[in-house]
Parts: sequence; structure tokens; C-alpha cells
Amino acid sequence: MKSANRSMTTHRKLVILAFVLVLFASGCEANKSDSEVQPVFTRMAAQLRGIVTYEDGCMKINADAPNGGNTLVWPLDQYSVEIKSDRVVFEDLTSSDTSGEWIFGTHITIGGGETGTGPPHITPDFPHLPIPDHCTGKLWIIGDAN
Repeated sequence: MKSANRSMTTHRKLVILAFVLVLFASGCEANKSDSEVQPVFTRMAAQLRGIVTYEDGCMKINADAPNGGNTLVWPLDQYSVEIKSDRVVFEDLTSSDTSGEWIFGTHITIGGGETGTGPPHITPDFPHLPIPDHCTGKLWIIGDAN
């Protein structure tokens, strides 16, 4: 009887071990070459609402706020941007046929994310619309302008 129980226990252990190995092996994939890797596009998802202004090269939202509002950062790998006297016209390069404009002095809602304060906090390899050094306030990197 002891031999039968020991045999059953050993058998169970082997079945469990085989099951674990099958689970482990099913989660592994062969390495893919770079040509097979598909890019994934993500966008920052926070929202910012307020009055958009443009003065002395600084595009901001809520410039009159006690904290100085947010200086807007346009990623040039995502947007084509043209600043006119009373508005900014933009085209989203990652979406087909997505363009728009904001008239300065109007209320807007945009997606994106907040980062450090002032232009020094933007890494040099991040392509963006130039921001003068005198622009103050927290930086808002635009993720979704529409």
C-alpha cells in the first residue's frame, strides 16, 4: 500500500511539473527580427482646459493663473504648426486628415502631459516648436490638440 501511495504522489508531482513546464513554454516566443516589430503609438492622456494665449513667443494656457499657467510644447514629430497673428493652425501628422486651429484668447481643451518648468527641461533630442528662454510656468507637452 505504501508503494502505491508513493507511486501516486510521484505521478502527481510529475503531472504538475509537466503542466508548469507547458505553461512556461507557452509564454515564451522566439526572438523577432527588427523587421517584424510593429511600432506602437501612444499619447499622453491628461486633459488641460483654459484660455490659450500667445505673447513674446510663449504659447500658454491660463497665463493669468497665479502659477503662470502652462507653456505649450508642440512635438514636431506629431504636429505641423503655423503661428499667425491671431491664431495657431496645426495638423496632426499621426492621424489622417486631422487639422485644426485655435484663436488666441479662446477657451480650449487639450490632451497631453505636464512636465518640468521652463525650456531647459526639454531634452535637446526632443523635436519641438522652439520656446524662448523667458517663457515661464510648467511645460505642457501636447498629445491631442483636437
